[in-house]
Amino acid sequence: MCKVCHGLSFSVTTDKPVFPAASEPYTFVEGEPATVNLTALANPDEVSYEWEWVSDLEGRGSKRVLPEAGPSPLRVRINEGVITFGEVRREDAGVYEVEADNEEGRTTAKIEIDVLYPPK
Repeated sequence: MCKVCHGLSFSVTTDKPVFPAASEPYTFVEGEPATVNLTALANPDEVSYEWEWVSDLEGRGSKRVLPEAGPSPLRVRINEGVITFGEVRREDAGVYEVEADNEEGRTTAKIEIDVLYPPK
């Protein structure tokens, strides 16, 4: 985008969100807290996010949107590009998708979360 201010012309770069390279898969231990930060870089930096659990690691399950952080304490909390597990459970393992959106466009990233747990 090109702007003119006081007779001077300058260029402003605008970009749709871009995710940092993810270190996949993320491996967590059952019962421990864990956090994944997938905050996107963008200009303008006003970005909205939507997280979804897509499937388990074998591809089973149906996609579901994860709720944003609310007033009540949840075991899994979403705050923009950050997902926090207060206590990881084995059913948290799977493929997650996060979508970042600003006025310049939309970007989606997928990550895998694996959960280690002792045998029964």
